[in-house]
Amino acid sequence: RLDAREASGAALACELVEQVGGVGISRVTLREGVTEVGGRWGVVLAVRIGLCAFIGVVMAAMLRVLARATLPRQCPSGTAGPPEAARWARMVGMAPIVVIVAWTLVSPTMMCPDSVDYVANAMRLIDTGSFAHFDGWRSPGYSIVLLGLLAFGKHVATAAGVLNGLMVIATMLLSAKACWLIVREATGSARRAERGAAWAAAAVMWVIGLDPWVMLWTRHVMPECASMLVVAVVVRVLVGMATAQARGVWRAIAIGAAMGLFIGGACYLRGNFQLLVACVPMSLGVCVLLRGGGFGRAVVVGGACAACAVGTLLPWIVRTHARTGEWSFTTGGQF
Repeated sequence: RLDAREASGAALACELVEQVGGVGISRVTLREGVTEVGGRWGVVLAVRIGLCAFIGVVMAAMLRVLARATLPRQCPSGTAGPPEAARWARMVGMAPIVVIVAWTLVSPTMMCPDSVDYVANAMRLIDTGSFAHFDGWRSPGYSIVLLGLLAFGKHVATAAGVLNGLMVIATMLLSAKACWLIVREATGSARRAERGAAWAAAAVMWVIGLDPWVMLWTRHVMPECASMLVVAVVVRVLVGMATAQARGVWRAIAIGAAMGLFIGGACYLRGNFQLLVACVPMSLGVCVLLRGGGFGRAVVVGGACAACAVGTLLPWIVRTHARTGEWSFTTGGQF
């Protein structure tokens, strides 16, 4: 009793499950996938060395970013370098990144029923070049993200797991930077601010990186890690606006407009982010007021954010209305 579209989707789902190695789970870890690819071309050792070198470069880059996030730009007068406490905090904060990298290398990537739906929608999008198969419940954002991973073939789940790990690390660093700014703003003396901000940022790295739910969803082909990164970006921008010196009006408007486009795009990733369209413009206006920007500037910045966000949502709202008769971005409950 399936119609043609549903039958096509079911066939794609069955093909996908066969490709990823079994119902509900991809049994190929990143290490095994690299070994298989390398074995095909007789360059297993070279591939492994290249992978280790790549991980080393990523770790070095993360260390540099973390150092900037946890240490003040200038040392207190009379000192030759950052205090010992801040150096220890930087080292402690690096540990969860190592755990995330190791977790990504050795653990399998899971595929739940929604994962199959996301990947099947991405495959249909490639085949048809149309969004017609997306209903009012499922937004196309994560399937668009997966388009670039379909080139990995049966290792698409493994590639998605690696991408999740990178997004978790980015979330950790952005959140650590936001925490560092908050503590620096709230602490009186320069030495206390330097020490407290470094340890607070390191604690945030641990709380996020070793959270059991974060580690669980890192190994699923699902948009949870991308959603967490969206929240981290929003928080980082708002904290930066609230703690930085007053900006020029045009720069503030540009930041507001960019944030509007960002949160509008986030709604295509996950329908729940429609809440950000209401909260972020108002929050940006409050941040402008906190830095002495004036009520008029706050309204303009918040209005630019709201206008860009709504403008980003409008095409999909019109599409939903044409298909369902409802003037809404999504249909169904629990949003």
